[in-house]
Amino acid sequence: MRYDLRALARARGIRRKGIAFRPIEPTAALAALLSGPAQEIVTLVEAEVREMLLPVYTSRPVITQDDAATAISSALAAVGNTIRRLVVGVGFTTRRWAAKVEEWHRPRFAANVKAGTGADVVAYLHAPDAEDQVAAASRWAASLIQGLTDDLRKEVESLTWAAYANQTPRDELAKQLQARVGVALGRAEFIARDQTTKIAAKLDELRAQEAGLGSYKWRHSGKVHFRPEHLAREGKIFRWDTPPADGHPGTQPNCGCRAQAYLDLSE
Repeated sequence: MRYDLRALARARGIRRKGIAFRPIEPTAALAALLSGPAQEIVTLVEAEVREMLLPVYTSRPVITQDDAATAISSALAAVGNTIRRLVVGVGFTTRRWAAKVEEWHRPRFAANVKAGTGADVVAYLHAPDAEDQVAAASRWAASLIQGLTDDLRKEVESLTWAAYANQTPRDELAKQLQARVGVALGRAEFIARDQTTKIAAKLDELRAQEAGLGSYKWRHSGKVHFRPEHLAREGKIFRWDTPPADGHPGTQPNCGCRAQAYLDLSE
């Protein structure tokens, strides 16, 4: 605990049993800081496939010649090299994204505390205190993006060689590759949205515990496709030190639930 919010609230004459602060909802703009660069990598790979691989593949009406196989191998190697070059800077990108989320989250937590108690806690909140969360989120996101691009490379190779073996027409292979690119773009968007929710959830926990807040209210995401057990927790109070079996809000894949910081003045 960095500071005692309960004591600050009582010093201001607040005698209510408990105060639930507004939940902090991560924005689409924050997720875009991660999805944008990830999708750009996929788009550049798509361009490499279109400009380098497909022309080689379609250079002969019937794809049976050894020199065609050699040319395809070279083009696939070029695609792989492009992917490796593009992902070199992923760590820097994810680090910047995670730091931006923390920078965005900090004043919003302070504003929520101010609105609920009148206490100004800005001086107690510092970016270095969240370094572990920022670093962990950055590395996790970078790993997922690297996995995404590696999977894309493998799929491009697999689809291309299967098409070569089956003498699949160029247009059909192009459609198959385009569909795979679409999957990768969607996956990049999901990773960004999910990881942004997760780092925001970890920051919720960190800032609450810094303030000495041991509890939170579960706020359901309101999503169409929801976990029934999460909906059943709506409005209920949980403790940070005793999480539910599947974790705190926002920690499960695609979980948009939030932890509403709760100041229990009865303790």
